Amino acid sequence: HKDYIPESCRPTFNGLCSETFLFKHPDIENNIVYCNDDYFFVNETKDTDYFIDNKCVKSLNKLNNLSWYNHFKSLKNNVWCQLLSNTMEYKFKISGNKNLYQQKHLPVSFHKSDFTEFYKKYENDMIKEYSKYESKIRQNSNILPLYIIDWLQGDKGDFIQDRNYFTYNKVYEIIDNYNFSSVFKELPKLKTLCFNDDLKNDNTTFERVKLILSGLFPDKSTFEF
Repeated sequence: HKDYIPESCRPTFNGLCSETFLFKHPDIENNIVYCNDDYFFVNETKDTDYFIDNKCVKSLNKLNNLSWYNHFKSLKNNVWCQLLSNTMEYKFKISGNKNLYQQKHLPVSFHKSDFTEFYKKYENDMIKEYSKYESKIRQNSNILPLYIIDWLQGDKGDFIQDRNYFTYNKVYEIIDNYNFSSVFKELPKLKTLCFNDDLKNDNTTFERVKLILSGLFPDKSTFEF
């Protein structure tokens, strides 16, 4: 954290703070694929799945109305939904428009330079938010720069459109009585998948997920013990 998180924001126990300043880390190259901890690469992927001619490959399907924003704004008891609606409002403010793009919990390519440009203009806002005592853990007031950078790239048209991205990269919600056999049917055409957990999940559900993962990946990778 000392390598990239501003001193006033440390210590932090908020993963959103860590990812907010992640792209300030000196060892990160300009082209990077960001992944959360519940993503799995299940088939061969190539550089060109994420970058072509040094441009980010993304879906970024533009939404035609604000129903997405209104939906999340209405769910006031859900911290993640409030995080998203708050982030959308911040994007509206700094961009001067209300353009939004379809977003899913999947790997996404970024340029470090886009974050450097963002930090030059808005880092003080991020520091102000994540320096708060209450923001030492996740709060619905927090802002998500990864989403904002994604949407700003959409505004600029500075990306390569891949309309099939959500065909071979999919999210599976871990819910009770989920039919995990459907994952096996789709596996041959997938590049990545996400098993998205929920606060309501119990140990039984996670044990089922572990069984699925053992079936998908029976052999340990070289860095596992």
